[in-house]
Amino acid sequence: KGDHALGVLAALKAAGYRGHLSLQCRFESLDAAFLDALDGLDVTLELGLQTIHLSEGRAVQRFNRLEVVDRALADLRGRGIDHEVSLIYGLPEQTLASFRATVDWCLRRRVPRVRAFPLMLLRGTPLEQARATWALEEDEQPIPAVVSSSTFDRADHAAMVRLAAALRATEDRHPPCVEALDAVDGGAPPSRSPAGGAW
Repeated sequence: KGDHALGVLAALKAAGYRGHLSLQCRFESLDAAFLDALDGLDVTLELGLQTIHLSEGRAVQRFNRLEVVDRALADLRGRGIDHEVSLIYGLPEQTLASFRATVDWCLRRRVPRVRAFPLMLLRGTPLEQARATWALEEDEQPIPAVVSSSTFDRADHAAMVRLAAALRATEDRHPPCVEALDAVDGGAPPSRSPAGGAW
């Protein structure tokens, strides 16, 4: 996969491609060879972090090595490569405080765009089948999202929604920490993407 990606990027550069590329990547794939191959291209890297907390990641089978993530973000900043990071709120084991900590972690690393999506349960998936383990409850929207669990209530979820809206309102100019984000009026809640936080 890595060699194929490098070959495609080299071919685009050889062809003089000048369009914008949006590439979905894993943090583990951002090695020096890949980042070198991006040089000269107009590119945005889309990176799924979801959470910085081990217990939350374990519940959704997402195991982030924070030292790898931290190093990758530092490399992207140093090279001036545009990037965005997606988070999920409503995760099993998550609390309002832990979600705020994840948002703050990203803000302090000057991620240009931090995007937060609500957790949506795909029918028949292991997480949906284990929903009772964490008392995951969904709302009644056409695209339902988890709005309460054993570790957060609906008021906590509403606060998470406000943070997500504030992140959307400040893309490319995020404040430096979550406390500063609290002062932002994000307006209407972000729209729900069927693929944004589906598990």
